[in-house]
Amino acid sequence: AAGPDVALVTQRLAPRQAPFGSTDATRVRTADEILSDRSSSGKKVAVLGGDSLGFEVAETLLKRGAAVALVEPSGRLGGSIESITRKTMLERLQRDGLQVILGATPVRLAGNGLVLSQKDGTETTLAVETVVLAQGYDRDESLLAALQAAGVDARSLPGCEAPRWVIEAMLEGAAIARTI
Repeated sequence: AAGPDVALVTQRLAPRQAPFGSTDATRVRTADEILSDRSSSGKKVAVLGGDSLGFEVAETLLKRGAAVALVEPSGRLGGSIESITRKTMLERLQRDGLQVILGATPVRLAGNGLVLSQKDGTETTLAVETVVLAQGYDRDESLLAALQAAGVDARSLPGCEAPRWVIEAMLEGAAIARTI
């Protein structure tokens, strides 16, 4: 049987990897695992990523009764969230017990928690059982690459790289289709 003339592939997204070397499956979870309720988190949790995804994960964990620390290395929380909404959400989360740690970079997992490097170079350990990766997503081009390596004329359709209008993705898809 003949294969397709062209394969149009939508970019997949994969959760960003831990900024430290360990991916200890017993202690590191993705935001998707927590939000889809496929994974337990323990009672003390560090959420890495202080934008909308980190806020959502923190809220979910707080509702489940966990003690949550939100770690954001950049020093700025909720950069993609409108300012009044961000302020209201943060106030509510902190009222519910959220601990916010800004400007600290996760370095490694230790037996007793997550080691953070402060701006002055000192290291502190945040006593947590679990670390949740909520730093966003990166494009995963592995399917496209595998199809092309197999000799298939595969082309990438626009993915969900950022919030935008559906019409933009449709127009980009139509432009690709016109090249076939």
